[in-house]
Amino acid sequence: MLENYLKREEKKLKEESLFNEDYLDLYKNNFSKNLTFLLSSYHAWFNEELRDFNSGIDYGYYHADRSKRTLMMLNNLRDFTTQLNSELKLSSKYTSIRNQLKNILGNYGTKIPTDFKRIEIDEIIPIFESKGESFIKKDKNLKLQPIGKGSYAQVFKYYDEDYDKEFALKKAMDTLDEKELERFRREFDVMKEIKSPYVVEVYNYSEKGKSYSMELLDTTLLKYLQKNNQSITLEERFSFINQILRAFEHLKINGYFHRDISPNNILIKNYDSIKVIKISDFGLVKPKDSHLTSTDSEFRGSLNDPNLKFDGFKNYNETHETYALTQLIVMIISKKFNFSKIKDESIREFLEKGVSDTKNRYQTLEELKLGYLKMKNRLCN
Repeated sequence: MLENYLKREEKKLKEESLFNEDYLDLYKNNFSKNLTFLLSSYHAWFNEELRDFNSGIDYGYYHADRSKRTLMMLNNLRDFTTQLNSELKLSSKYTSIRNQLKNILGNYGTKIPTDFKRIEIDEIIPIFESKGESFIKKDKNLKLQPIGKGSYAQVFKYYDEDYDKEFALKKAMDTLDEKELERFRREFDVMKEIKSPYVVEVYNYSEKGKSYSMELLDTTLLKYLQKNNQSITLEERFSFINQILRAFEHLKINGYFHRDISPNNILIKNYDSIKVIKISDFGLVKPKDSHLTSTDSEFRGSLNDPNLKFDGFKNYNETHETYALTQLIVMIISKKFNFSKIKDESIREFLEKGVSDTKNRYQTLEELKLGYLKMKNRLCN
């Protein structure tokens, strides 16, 4: 069992006074608690040997006792990474350093080549990388509870005792073809790249399981509106809209169009009395300069401009993003799911502008925001 091996390894490092917590922060988000301590210890041990070796470069010689000690570290590291081969790997940089040292170190002292350069030591970059499947999901027989299902993926929740909290796991359907799996992986990569409190946080991707872990949210915007529509205050509705606009401003800064805007893809996280909006479902995301989308891409997004069916989804641009966001904002502020029943003149004007023909609607997110603020002022007066 992997857990038993980790316990034995931890005991060995402690007995040899090699247990070290200095690098915990580099690994705690990608590995379990027990493994994180070991990775921190091996990182510290490797770096300590490198610092000592660097001190010998100036003299051109590494004494026998030091050579033996560094060789012992490399052998221990080899055994450790071999046992965890399915879980992690040594970074390419440190793999190269390891191979260099193995080639020149000797048990009876080491003559260091005159052209050998000082080794650059990584103090703030992890030297171990995850290979995908998180071992905490592998050995603990976690119970996955289904909480949602779409045409491309199923979402589960599970409890992780190491973190004492629940997480979500999004798993691709077995029926996806290569192109659909590419989109699924890109969804994870984009969400991992975007650092925003208004985008769902993701953690580890498993190539083997075709899944990734992410933070667990409480509900969708659609479900929240349907359940609480009559009791939600105007102030709370403004808060939702402001957060959504900030989220899409952040996407724009990072050069992305979401392309699948709907109240089902806007999630809510409860923090005591505060509700934070989180954008999810980036399966159709497109960088502004990307040409990945083919002409036959499936038309999706419940609030998308119907003309995209004829214009082609590859031609999606900022005016299509504002078209969908206009409807989302109106849905939140008006308490209506049937827009034909909206009577407030300021809301109707905002809606009509936002969903008019391409040339006359809001051309940019900035224009949409100004239109929203104008409507908001009229509603508050």
